[in-house]
Amino acid sequence: MSSRSLALAVLILTGVAVTQTAPPKAVASPPVPPPNPTLIIKLTAEPRVSIPVPDENWPAISAQCSPDGSPYVSTHLGGMDIAEFTHSGVVTFPANKVNDVPEPHFADFFVSDSGVYVHVTGLENVHNEELQFTDSITGKQHSEWVRRGEPRDYIAQFSTDGSYKSAVKVDVPRFTAYQIAAFDSGNFLVAGVDDQKVPRIALLNPSGQIVKYIELPKDITENSKSAQNVLKAWNVTTDIGAAALFAQFVPYRQNVLFIRSMMDTPIYEIRDGGEVHTIKVKPPSGYRMGSVIPSDRNWLIEFEKPIPGGDFGAAERRVDEVNPETGEFLHSFELAADSRTSTKMERGISCWYQNTFSAIRYKQGQLTLYSGTVEAAKSAPAADGDHLPQ
Repeated sequence: MSSRSLALAVLILTGVAVTQTAPPKAVASPPVPPPNPTLIIKLTAEPRVSIPVPDENWPAISAQCSPDGSPYVSTHLGGMDIAEFTHSGVVTFPANKVNDVPEPHFADFFVSDSGVYVHVTGLENVHNEELQFTDSITGKQHSEWVRRGEPRDYIAQFSTDGSYKSAVKVDVPRFTAYQIAAFDSGNFLVAGVDDQKVPRIALLNPSGQIVKYIELPKDITENSKSAQNVLKAWNVTTDIGAAALFAQFVPYRQNVLFIRSMMDTPIYEIRDGGEVHTIKVKPPSGYRMGSVIPSDRNWLIEFEKPIPGGDFGAAERRVDEVNPETGEFLHSFELAADSRTSTKMERGISCWYQNTFSAIRYKQGQLTLYSGTVEAAKSAPAADGDHLPQ
């Protein structure tokens, strides 16, 4: 045995001897990371920024935000089908300005730096047709002229000041569009279903013609059984094509996020050329992905937990800030008691820009802009059951 090997053996034996005779040492537990803090948001009304609505259950849904954080609302009110609530007033985007689409009706819309893009359903090859009918009370014959045509999907573009530009036809054969998005280059994304009711996303050029279908890794088409189970739990039809209705496009930097609500799918970040990057965010226990609230910093995600036996949409909700690179949870948010919503139709928070939160609330016959900031940190950490109250 060499002297080096002998020395090593002596050291090992010495160590064993010490281990056998010395009292056992306490092993320190690894430090437990502190729980993510829960931050309390205080919102204040801006009464001069409001529009009248028929009642508190009017379906005015906040879905998009301007690049500086003003919420946009789909109002379904004639003359102001879409409305932007800015701190200086309300900007409207009415369907009757779309003068190059016969019989235009607004559906989904998308807001970016380059403008406001609206999914419009309309007609093509329009003609007038006379209808004959019998009055059910008098029994007399009557006739009236109606406009007929072939249903078509269009994407209409507005400037952010509400002025109308033009519309392009969505030229994707055997496809029904549900959601749209736009890139600054003029390219579009359209999500919907094909003629087999399979959920798909198409990349379109500025003329509305299809460039290609985009493949989404681990999408609901790869696990349709799981998607059907989720729909059943929410008291929705188990037709997988219905899952395509519950999706969302959100602008993110120069790209677009695509989120399938309620589904066990990643968040998809889609680039202008159609390249896809995925981030898997694991919802808190018992919750599912709801929606992404537009923000100029980290992702702000609203998670939903269905209420057993409740109507569709009845859910507990919580909002968390998530690192977009890793999916790590950073903060939870709750609304102060006097800042919470009063109806199911309202969203707790609409936008988060420049550290200011904004939301739309129903108050005294008006939809009104509310805004505010973090007021304090909650003394107790958020548990899985904590949520953003409605």
